[in-house]
Amino acid sequence: AKTESLFTLRLLVTATPKMPCIVLLVPISRQMTSQTIGDLFRIMYRGAVHHYAFVEGSLLIGARNDLIRQTYKLFPNFTHILFIDDDMVDFTPEDVVKLYEADKPIISGICTQKEEPYRIAVNFFTETPDMEAIGRGEIMEVRGTGCAFTLIKREVLDATREDLEPPEENAIWFNLERLPRKTFDDEVNKFMNLKVNDYNNANTSGEQYADHLLQAITLGLNARQHAILFGEDLSFCLRAALYGYKSYIHAGVRIGHIGRRTCSVVDTFKVLKRRIDNGKEIE
Repeated sequence: AKTESLFTLRLLVTATPKMPCIVLLVPISRQMTSQTIGDLFRIMYRGAVHHYAFVEGSLLIGARNDLIRQTYKLFPNFTHILFIDDDMVDFTPEDVVKLYEADKPIISGICTQKEEPYRIAVNFFTETPDMEAIGRGEIMEVRGTGCAFTLIKREVLDATREDLEPPEENAIWFNLERLPRKTFDDEVNKFMNLKVNDYNNANTSGEQYADHLLQAITLGLNARQHAILFGEDLSFCLRAALYGYKSYIHAGVRIGHIGRRTCSVVDTFKVLKRRIDNGKEIE
C-alpha cells in the first residue's frame, strides 16, 4: 500500500564537505504530544540536524521507505538519517551528538516498550543484558534495535536498497522478514544425507534428479514457515548485518516512550536488575 504523504521540509543548516548532513525523518501515525513537538523543535532549531521531513501515514513500513526515498530525491548530499518516531519524548540535541560521535553504521538510543512489562526495546545477542554496562551508559553491539530514535549512515542505505520497478518510485529498505525456523538447518542436513545415500546406492535417473532438485527448492522456499515475523526495524538490522553493517545501542542516550504512561528507562533498569539479582529470566 502506498503511504499518503504530507511532507514538511526546511533547510536548517548549510552542510559543508567537512560536516555531516543529517536529515531528521519523522513518521507520523497519530497526534503528537506537545512534549514530543517541543523536543523535535529543539533538535531542529539548535542545529543538531540539517534538514527534516515529516510524513503522515498509518503504515509505518511505508512511511519509513517513503521518507528515505524523499531524502535521496530532495537532499542528495545527505550523510545520515535520524529516525525519531512520533511517540518519543525526553530527547535533546546532545543525544543526537552522542549518536553521531559514536560513529557506528546503525545506532539507537534506548527506550522501553510502552506496555507491561516494559522491556527494553532492543534485541540483545544474549538473554540477559549487561546491566552494569547499561548503567555506565556504554555503547553495546546488539543483534538488532528498534528505529524509534536511530541514526543510520548513508552507506548502509546504499548497500541495503532494494529497487523495484520503477526504481525511483518504489525503492525499499524496510520490510517484514522471517528468519528460517530453528529446525531448518537440521532438516537440510537430513535431506542432504538421504539424497547422498540415494546417489551412492543406486543409479539415479534424470527424472529422479529433477525430482530431488524440486524437493530441495521446495524445502528452501518453505524455510520461513512457522517462524517468527520480525518488525520492520529489526528486519532492517538483520538485513544490514548481511552486508557487514552491525547495529548498536548507546546506553547513555535514554529516551522516553509515550504509551498509556510515559515509560522511564531508568525505572525499567531497576526492574530488570531486580529480576536478574533474583535469578529470574528476562523474557
